Amino acid sequence: LKPVWRLHCAAMAKPLGTPRRLLFVGDSLTYYNDLDQHVAAFAQAADAVDGKRLVVDRAVKGGAPLKTLWKKTDARKMIAHNKYDVVILQEDLPETSVKDFQKYAAMFNDHCRATDAKVVLLMTWPYKRLDWIWTEGISEEHQRAAESLGCGVAPAALAWERLEKSHPEMSPYSEDEEHPSLAGTYLAAAVVF
Repeated sequence: LKPVWRLHCAAMAKPLGTPRRLLFVGDSLTYYNDLDQHVAAFAQAADAVDGKRLVVDRAVKGGAPLKTLWKKTDARKMIAHNKYDVVILQEDLPETSVKDFQKYAAMFNDHCRATDAKVVLLMTWPYKRLDWIWTEGISEEHQRAAESLGCGVAPAALAWERLEKSHPEMSPYSEDEEHPSLAGTYLAAAVVF
């Protein structure tokens, strides 16, 4: 596996290099099963940080879209003071509007650029409770935002969709059909890594 930050992707002008400090900003889709810690474990196992310690932090709040994470968490303060190499923004697009996603992703992106942190948008998955947008729409909006902002995308939703088609016996969803199962978290972490 190659870390997403070492890959060239259509929405990025150049690879991100090897980060030493990561910040995950998201809601329960990030902290359920500790997605950030799985990414850190992958990096440690692969020695992706050249034997040096990878620092992984998170600014999370249950049920919070980027708008709330911008206004009611320490995310901005953490970005300003902790010299992150990469900030991974997770929007729960079924829980918010495309307009707010674009607006607050741009605000976070500008804030990160001021500190030389690169942004990766974590594309999460749809769920039945809020069925106004599905994987195709989530993917399109994340690609549109990434192209506009010049940032990367970690397409976990696409990996989940592929898993569901190729291995229907292995659900990436937990029993609530919204949050990730352990397999879903592991797959999302592999996509981010």
